[in-house]
Amino acid sequence: RDEDTDIPAIFIDRLNDFIGNSILVAHNRSFDISFLKSEYERVFESFPNNPIICTLKLSRKLFPNLTSRSLGDVAKHLKIRHKNLHRALADATLTAKIFIKLLDKLKSDYLIKTFEELKAFESLPNRKNKGIIIKEGVGKDFINIPDSPGVYIFKNKKDKPLYVGKSKSLKKRVTN
Repeated sequence: RDEDTDIPAIFIDRLNDFIGNSILVAHNRSFDISFLKSEYERVFESFPNNPIICTLKLSRKLFPNLTSRSLGDVAKHLKIRHKNLHRALADATLTAKIFIKLLDKLKSDYLIKTFEELKAFESLPNRKNKGIIIKEGVGKDFINIPDSPGVYIFKNKKDKPLYVGKSKSLKKRVTN
């Protein structure tokens, strides 16, 4: 390796040591991770296969009435002060603060306590219809849905059936 390729390679080695097997958190996972993957590719390294949580996806589910879920707007909604937006360290710090507030909300409002429940909640469909209510404890409910054939019932707020359907995979049907 020459001097120009050694610096990025050293950076990647240090980054790998830093993140280890940790769960990564990003505000816009695909956008943010694309930059890291690009740097890994420059030094012919594979990007680590760490699990990644996206605060943007969580925000879409938790705050469907926000017109914008940009990092700054979510911070404002959660009453988190910030400065130097769009600077790497400031954005990373703000993302961490947002994530902690989201975790508190998910724990108190939705009874989500484990990583598996968090990932299940994150993978739920977005609430495009503002009238859709995601009930408390949905994380545990979602994890327990079998990936097998079955019948499902959609109910209204008064617990009256709106629709009865069947599916070859209940878990896949719920996420569509």
